[in-house]
Amino acid sequence: MPALITPPLALYVHFPWCVRKCPYCDFNSYTLNGELPLEAYVQRLGRDLAAQAPQVAGRAVTSVFFGGGTPSLFSPHAIGRVLDSHGAISRWRTTSRSRWRRTRAPSSAARFGNTARRA
Repeated sequence: MPALITPPLALYVHFPWCVRKCPYCDFNSYTLNGELPLEAYVQRLGRDLAAQAPQVAGRAVTSVFFGGGTPSLFSPHAIGRVLDSHGAISRWRTTSRSRWRRTRAPSSAARFGNTARRA
């Protein structure tokens, strides 16, 4: 019997806050009231990625998608910290062909501008 071949992974990172809730949105998301809980959320996401990494060791990550909510409420630096915290992304095997994407609601683009950058 041939050995099982594990499929590649797609990683979804959820950011649940929006400037305002769009009427068409069915995602688990919340209107941001007050200050974004950036520090606490970045730390928790990093711990979660690090904790799950051993379960997927050796499997390639072909796609990383930041969605929600509105990930563009978080700066590129904060998103980088999610991936760097606790060595999270270094434990996930990405390749030069891995795709990195994020959503951005029109309302956040007007408020925060384009914060996209290429790594």
